[in-house]
Amino acid sequence: MGMMNISLPEKQINEIDSVVDRYGYANRSEFVRSVLRFVLKSGDRTSRMISFPFVIANPEDSPREVTEDFRSTGIYNAEFLKDLEMGLKKSKS
Repeated sequence: MGMMNISLPEKQINEIDSVVDRYGYANRSEFVRSVLRFVLKSGDRTSRMISFPFVIANPEDSPREVTEDFRSTGIYNAEFLKDLEMGLKKSKS
């Protein structure tokens, strides 16, 4: 059996721990294996997972709204979000 290490933000680790406790998984690894089996079982799920959170924005959304959607994921740093909003503002003008 191969081994793979991954790094996750503390927030995601805490969320995983919560799910492990709530649903009785033996440990974090068993939860991750379960999620992988679920995702890999269906090509449709995999294609949706690949594009998350990059869904096509509504052209009516303001640069601020788009940036806030990215911010809400909790995975992008402030500098990236600032650059994103500036770029969106430039592309709208």
